Amino acid sequence: MTASPVSEPQLEVEGASDARFYRFSVMLTGALRMWRATRVTLPVILLNAVLQGVLILPTQSAFTGLTLALTALGSALALVATLAVVTAGALDSFGLVHPNWDGVRRRLAASWVPFVGWTCALFVVVVAGFALWTWPGALLLALGLFVPLSAMDRASPLRATWLIIRRRPVRWAVTVLVVLALGLVAYLSRAVLWFFVPQFVGVAIAGLVWGVLVWWVSTGLAALYLAVSRGRPEVER
Repeated sequence: MTASPVSEPQLEVEGASDARFYRFSVMLTGALRMWRATRVTLPVILLNAVLQGVLILPTQSAFTGLTLALTALGSALALVATLAVVTAGALDSFGLVHPNWDGVRRRLAASWVPFVGWTCALFVVVVAGFALWTWPGALLLALGLFVPLSAMDRASPLRATWLIIRRRPVRWAVTVLVVLALGLVAYLSRAVLWFFVPQFVGVAIAGLVWGVLVWWVSTGLAALYLAVSRGRPEVER
């Protein structure tokens, strides 16, 4: 599932990108850069939010094993497809030109197999970790944050994660803590939202909020990933 980073034709954009992938804050950089991918990423996030809301409806009226299986499969496919577009857009957000559908499609065509494989494997491992206890799951999630990005870039996720931890240990630790804190707040907020808001509306709103959050986090993580993988000396350590 591993190979060299995507080169043709994405490297024409990424290789010429701004050397200052981040300065003071990775997450602040993500918040500023993410909007460059609005034309690509935002419509997909909106579509996914609506689909997640629609897919919850059959389980309310015809709750059978087959219905549950089909809706769960549809929901999972929509989530993976959305994450793929968000991840591709996050990487392309650091090019000289804004992300566009042509570039994202080329990246997806070249990387969808390793991306799906690594992302699904990460999901299984993290779920197994949380099944054991909170801390193993949180640790595995922290170690796997860069897996989707590096897989989409056709780089080795294990090597990319190790390089980031070795070369930017403090930056990695701070970023991980911020991301986990944001995820915890979003998780608790979703539980409250679903309690007070009807199913379709609540699920759709939660899908939108989580989509924007993942968009932000992915772009911030992409800044750190690119700073290490491209080896730019100008980037603050």
